[in-house]
Amino acid sequence: MTRIITKTKRKWRTAIALLDQGDWSGVRERLVILSQKVKSKIRRRLILSAGTQEVDHKSSLLSYAARSLDEYFLTGTGLKFNTSPEPELTILIILYNKAELTWLCLKGLAQCLDGKIKTQVVVIDNASTDASERLIRSIEGIRYIKNAENVGFLKACNQAIPIARGKYLLLLNNDAVLQPGSLEAGLRHLRLDTSVGAVGGRVVLPNGRLQEAGCILWNDGTNVGYGRGQSPRDGEYMHTRSVDYCSGAFLLTRTKLFADLGGFDERYLPAYYEETDYCTELKKRGLEIIYEPRCLVDHFEFGSAERTARAFELMGKNRLSFCEKHADYLRSKPSPCEPKEHFLHRDLKAAKRRMLVIEDRVPHDYLGAGFPRSKKILSELLAMGFDLTIYATVHGHEPWSEVYESLPHDVEVILGHGFGGLAAFLDSRKGYFEYIWVSRPHNIDCLTGFDENWKSRKGNAKVIYDAEAMFSKREALEAKVLKKKRAASLWRTTNRAELELGQEAEVIVSVSDQEAQEWATATKRPTVTVGHDFALEPTPGSFAERADFLFLGAMHGHPSPNSDSILWFLEKVWDPFLKMALPASTRIHLVGYNAIANHGYFDRFEDDLEIHGKVDDLRPYFERARVMIVPTRYAAGIPQKVFDGAKFGVPMVCTQLIADQMEWTNDAQCLAAPDSNPENFAERCKLLYSNQPTWERVRNTMLSDFERRSAKHSIGAGIRSLVELLPSLKGS
Repeated sequence: MTRIITKTKRKWRTAIALLDQGDWSGVRERLVILSQKVKSKIRRRLILSAGTQEVDHKSSLLSYAARSLDEYFLTGTGLKFNTSPEPELTILIILYNKAELTWLCLKGLAQCLDGKIKTQVVVIDNASTDASERLIRSIEGIRYIKNAENVGFLKACNQAIPIARGKYLLLLNNDAVLQPGSLEAGLRHLRLDTSVGAVGGRVVLPNGRLQEAGCILWNDGTNVGYGRGQSPRDGEYMHTRSVDYCSGAFLLTRTKLFADLGGFDERYLPAYYEETDYCTELKKRGLEIIYEPRCLVDHFEFGSAERTARAFELMGKNRLSFCEKHADYLRSKPSPCEPKEHFLHRDLKAAKRRMLVIEDRVPHDYLGAGFPRSKKILSELLAMGFDLTIYATVHGHEPWSEVYESLPHDVEVILGHGFGGLAAFLDSRKGYFEYIWVSRPHNIDCLTGFDENWKSRKGNAKVIYDAEAMFSKREALEAKVLKKKRAASLWRTTNRAELELGQEAEVIVSVSDQEAQEWATATKRPTVTVGHDFALEPTPGSFAERADFLFLGAMHGHPSPNSDSILWFLEKVWDPFLKMALPASTRIHLVGYNAIANHGYFDRFEDDLEIHGKVDDLRPYFERARVMIVPTRYAAGIPQKVFDGAKFGVPMVCTQLIADQMEWTNDAQCLAAPDSNPENFAERCKLLYSNQPTWERVRNTMLSDFERRSAKHSIGAGIRSLVELLPSLKGS
């Protein structure tokens, strides 16, 4: 650890020297990167020095399963499956001994079935000699068939063809435990898309590592479970993909397809390669095999095999049969490669236009700060056929359920590596991406300025820098408003540094035509304007039907543009000038993510405020509001909140800064207070709140202006312009 800290000492000193000189550009981000790198290296050293403790996970699981089964028999509580006379899904389980594993399988299955899916459960027993029959007969609602001899997995599956009544068929190993939500996630693909022939899941071994996240088939008939041995919650295994095949431990298909193919091909008796063959037959019919990570299965692996050596022997024999049957098909498959290159073959439908998106975090609408725009940009890129990978640099830890509330499930998201892991990630995907989209200045600085080898790492990928707003303008305004020293020199230094960042990109995206022109002049790079999306949905309430003020904006901390603006309004406008001039019942509604609500900033005004925090639907708040306030004192670009206010038709009082950014005229599209003057701001609030003719005139003018400008500011139009430009960047 001493060596690690010593090696980074020079870089820390450089950053501190920059601070002393007043050069703030990128310093904070560089310090964050350095600290993350140090922590990452120390963590790796500690893990290595601690050594590893070997644990026999299989023995532990078997011991637990045996105890659990014994308790079940002891208590006699029973288990019940509600079988439907007209099932949508038939669940087929083949077993041979290992009653304790079968018990875990059935117990887990019962927890997954909540009555929403009409099911039929079929168990075929290959002449088990342990407690398997006692177990199955103690459970109500199972169609149980016991063979006189062990006919093997494959033949037992085919026995079920005339028995299965469900539209869909799930093949589930008796040594597999299904996790809640898996059935719904898998069935969703089959219900909605007739081109899907089968669905597999994320299969996890007893040691907590991946068995597979979909499988890759090579041209010699061998195959590999993608991600085997890795963490099942790593980002590269958490998105939906089209794959060669999925394991029969959990394989969901259409019953008619299975029957039309005659079930599994019996040339693979008694087992192994049958699911590979079946999925290959589906692929030959033009059907897709989908890997769905939300289908989560804990799998013992070889739980029913007496000897794993025998299992591998059967695999070798049946591979030759598979190669003979599918010789022509296998010629189109890739040759086996090193594990580090498996990602190249993991997705059969991945677009040729692969794009890496480097952003602070997953863009949720409620975050504000440009993230709603980022989210819509990603949607447009997906619609244009790009295959996206999002790399989060700052906020790299959040539940996967929340990640995919804002993103489609086929988008790859890389979390937990941060600034310090970006170089290693690029090394691991060298040559994979055609484009790299970078948002925000500290992220492009991390990509291009912190590592002198970044051009080698990016390969031939073209860099698109989404500058969004001119951040240095906001910082200079902040310094001026908050009376920080050297505001003018700070503006010159940071503006020059920010514009230099654009030199490393092939094309620059900006949020407004004005800033796009500034970028083009400074960098001589092509620029594209991608503004904000909006569709007018004016709320119908009249002036008399509305009351109160509305403030919209996410507050992640203080000071920040939004927290500064609302606190300035409350302390300098509301309290001394406005409150006493309005009805006593008038309230101010704060809507948006609020991390400072419980820190005492609003305590003095608690009788005047209603703090709503993050909301899923803005419309109800705009339906009730009479006036929206935008008292922003420092910002850059074009604020999303203003678009939201105009979308719902709520007239605004704003600072002259916001009016200028929107190219609005005072007393036309808004009422604007010059130079953020508190008394003037209060007078305009009082006028708009109390005077119905003024309110109606401003509202109508604002709506007309936005209707005229909607096409110009469309994100879709901007992205289409960008895509048209991209071919000209080839070879640049």
